[in-house]
Amino acid sequence: MNLELFFQIFGKLDDERQASKVTYSLFDILFTSICAVLKAGLTEVNKT
Repeated sequence: MNLELFFQIFGKLDDERQASKVTYSLFDILFTSICAVLKAGLTEVNKT
């Protein structure tokens, strides 16, 4: 996955969370979530 392309697509999203309660950027959360989903999918493929 090209990180620059990922940022171009998802970096445009507005983060509507309260700024004082934000620890991680929306981009970081999305990137980590997608990586976790892809890893879980690869794990399932390797089990079969």
